[in-house]
Amino acid sequence: MNQLDEMRAFAVVVDTLSITEAAIRLGQSKQVISKRLQSLESRLGVRLLNRTTRRIHPTALGLEYAEQVNDILARIDDTERQIGLQRDTVQGDLRVTAPMSFTLLRLHTVVADFVKAHPEVSLTLELNDKRVDLLDAGFDMAIRVGDLADSSLVARRLCQFSTVTCASPEYLQKNAAPERLEQLREHQCLVYGHQLQALWHFSQDQHKINLPIKGKFHANNGEMLCDMAVAGLGITQLPGFIAEQALNEGKLVPVLEAFNPDSFAISAVYPQHREASRPMRAFIDFLFEQLND
Repeated sequence: MNQLDEMRAFAVVVDTLSITEAAIRLGQSKQVISKRLQSLESRLGVRLLNRTTRRIHPTALGLEYAEQVNDILARIDDTERQIGLQRDTVQGDLRVTAPMSFTLLRLHTVVADFVKAHPEVSLTLELNDKRVDLLDAGFDMAIRVGDLADSSLVARRLCQFSTVTCASPEYLQKNAAPERLEQLREHQCLVYGHQLQALWHFSQDQHKINLPIKGKFHANNGEMLCDMAVAGLGITQLPGFIAEQALNEGKLVPVLEAFNPDSFAISAVYPQHREASRPMRAFIDFLFEQLND
């Protein structure tokens, strides 16, 4: 087991007085942290921490050792930081997970430009509409659409996109276009996700309206919902970047325009321990600049 990893795990445990908090900060499992502590104490032949079911605190030797370890780690980090500042080329590995539709419709050229601009970065991009666990799956960062669940991940907002409620002219010829939100209950609604009931978000006169929606067709892909709406199967609510072409071609038309659907955010999220990654920071900065150009 790596001696430096043991020392870093020990230092963070002493700082947080919690294996759980140390695991979150380091982006590792509690089991890994515990094994590193056990290996460290076994190698040194001394007890560095006293543990109970509720508390953890360092012994006198543990405090002395923690002070020296923090000094060593600070010098190592400073040395690496100084070397990094002297290196102009961004290089290294970067593993990213991103939603399929947004990436294919809006990010493909941006990613290509990033790869051209940073040939020393080895980028792995996995398209997945499910929200994967970054730590378990081994990703450095994720691009997320919409509201972010509370978590230990660091988030940076990249841009905002509008939403449109729409249907095909064919569908609206057979079914009168709704003029009030409650009339959506009388229509076939095409819903994103797998829950039996979803919420569509609107606003009018600065008032937020969250409307429960039920539908007979659900999908976890916006392009599929767009295709189903174009086929005349119902009303759906889509990100503007998905509905844009169909709207421009007249295959879809907006409904309930008096009620503005909420816009939604595109964010980059990553574990705190990856914050110093130069390839990741370069990628996030590049995305932000290109998406807000």
